[in-house]
Amino acid sequence: MPFHSKLYFSEKLIFSLKTACMLTSAACF
Repeated sequence: MPFHSKLYFSEKLIFSLKTACMLTSAACF
């Protein structure tokens, strides 16, 4: 897997986690 794809995937994953935190109103970050 190319590096830029891995970077994009991790960025997308972090974004999903942040969105989930906002939706559940959890105290993340």
